[in-house]
Amino acid sequence: MSYYRFWWRTCIIFCPAIFLILWLSGVSLLYSLLSALGVAVIGLLLILPFIFVFSRVDRSMWSPEEEIKRKLRYQQKLREWERGDREDEDDDEETEERPEEEVRGR
Repeated sequence: MSYYRFWWRTCIIFCPAIFLILWLSGVSLLYSLLSALGVAVIGLLLILPFIFVFSRVDRSMWSPEEEIKRKLRYQQKLREWERGDREDEDDDEETEERPEEEVRGR
């Protein structure tokens, strides 16, 4: 929402300024109003990608406590994955040994 506020505050300052500068310099009233409106619309179009991209960011991840919790969860999952890989390797070794034993038994 801060991007909307940024756009709105920018429009409050620049749109009347553009209108007054153009109108006082001799541009017709209609073109001055359209130019000020164009500045507002173009500004909104420039800000929209930021609104769409950053509005999906989980802001709770920005706090230091949440980042520490996230790192701890990541380390825990990494340990679980390593244990799982070791168990898979042990299972692979056992399955490799079994066929040899079966061949010897025959």
